[in-house]
Amino acid sequence: MLEHMEFAAAIAGLIVAISGCAIAIVRFWSLPDRIEKLENKVEGMDIRLAHIEGHLFGGYAASGE
Repeated sequence: MLEHMEFAAAIAGLIVAISGCAIAIVRFWSLPDRIEKLENKVEGMDIRLAHIEGHLFGGYAASGE
């Protein structure tokens, strides 16, 4: 009986290892898309930051300070 349980545990461990590898492969494969999304997000933040800086420093320049 113990031998059957050890075999079942070994099979379960193998299934977990294979599924972990599959998840890692899928995440690695989708990495370029995820990088592109991050680049777009950073670009949007840069545009917003430039807009805010324009308001802040443009206001100072207009007031003569």
